[in-house]
Amino acid sequence: MIQRIQTVYFLIAAFLLVLLFSNPIGEIVVQNNLYLTFWHHKIESANSELFIPVSTWPVTVLLSTIVLIELIIVFLYKKRQIQIRLCIFNILLLFGFVGLVYFFMNYTFNKQDITKSVFLWPIVCPMIAIILNYLGLKAIQKDDRLVRSYDRIR
Repeated sequence: MIQRIQTVYFLIAAFLLVLLFSNPIGEIVVQNNLYLTFWHHKIESANSELFIPVSTWPVTVLLSTIVLIELIIVFLYKKRQIQIRLCIFNILLLFGFVGLVYFFMNYTFNKQDITKSVFLWPIVCPMIAIILNYLGLKAIQKDDRLVRSYDRIR
């Protein structure tokens, strides 16, 4: 299980996604004195009580689901077809996660009030995880072809 390269890909992707639980994803400047921080579970203001925190629970649920599926994929090494399907599903969920983060950053607040919105470095983690899932998918397909070729020889 651990000696396969796709296992390493999936574990690195899961680690990168777990980093999103402890780091802010973005920052939003509404006014000169109001800075908002976008965490996985809420958008909050660190320096003012004028802003009521906004819950972003869909982001948290989607991120938790993606990490759980990453770990499930690692342990389904004997069922390659299910592993391939879950990997494709996880790639689609990762694209949905990036889209959901974009939605919360740009459309939750009124565009006229926002001075600047900035994505921070953790936003690259889902994109790297997409690439690692794709590489893992290709490695699983390669293993599947190899096993099927051995079945043909018998």
